[in-house]
Amino acid sequence: MRLRVGRGRARAELVGGGAALWAAEVEFASVGELGVAVAALLVRDDLPARPGAVRFEIEPPLAQLRTLGGLPPVRPDQLRELVATQSGRFFRRNGHPLVTDAAWTLADRRTRGPAMAAAVEEPWVETLVDGARTAGVPVLAIEPAGLPADVSLDLVPPTERRRRRAHTLVGVRRLAFAVAMVWVAAGAVYLARLSHERAAVEREIAGLATPVAAVQRARRALGATAGIVETLERERAARGAVLGSLAGLIAALPDSDFATALTLDATGSGEVSLVARRSSEVIAALETSAAVVSPRIAGAVMRESVAGRDRERFTIAFGGGSR
Repeated sequence: MRLRVGRGRARAELVGGGAALWAAEVEFASVGELGVAVAALLVRDDLPARPGAVRFEIEPPLAQLRTLGGLPPVRPDQLRELVATQSGRFFRRNGHPLVTDAAWTLADRRTRGPAMAAAVEEPWVETLVDGARTAGVPVLAIEPAGLPADVSLDLVPPTERRRRRAHTLVGVRRLAFAVAMVWVAAGAVYLARLSHERAAVEREIAGLATPVAAVQRARRALGATAGIVETLERERAARGAVLGSLAGLIAALPDSDFATALTLDATGSGEVSLVARRSSEVIAALETSAAVVSPRIAGAVMRESVAGRDRERFTIAFGGGSR
């Protein structure tokens, strides 16, 4: 609703969709009567709909509108403070405190023009706010009539501004509390989900304990089996080396010579006791054999007669494997 207040007269218009839906006008003789008239207009029985908010426009001489030149180029908030502290310099005063507001105008889109300021006696705007509060309708703004389209001035009294700030602060606190509760709830849900997931993981780990133990036992058994296989392979290789050395010795001995004792270790090295016609012939034969390495006479060479023939008894030490 738009409610226009002039000298001794208040006119209300209910606007919807850019068109006036309803209008009414009352007269008043004093500030006190203005509050009653405003409350009565906002709750009229013939209203087509209850107004959601009211915007007041105050006409001269109740509202004073001035264009101020020669002011320093200060910020908008500093301009409002400058006009408020020096209101007696710019506006007439009738023994009552003034509610003021000011804003810069634009000479064009880029150039700042002079300042525009407005003032109204505080009792008048207090009465307007009280009447609207009595009717239960929020005050959207209190403006001087005749403002240019690009200038916005609000003559809401200090008490209403403090009430609005307190209301905003309460809203901010409620919002902060609601946000905190949302975070607390989110944290609780997260912790509950984390606990549930942890319990599920622990159950899965417990369920995997038996298979894991079986796998570990199988791995240990596999390791033991691999050790046995490696041992058998080493034994097989050792047997091959021994048999190779033995075969090499047998093949290298002359036909009339023979061995009386043989000692071999796992690598094919050892000693052989021989009875031969000549020890030098045996050494020469073994040196050409690939079955023994570094054959040499170990100890003394004894001469004796075997079956009516002269023979030598001696011991040869040798290494195993190939040369």
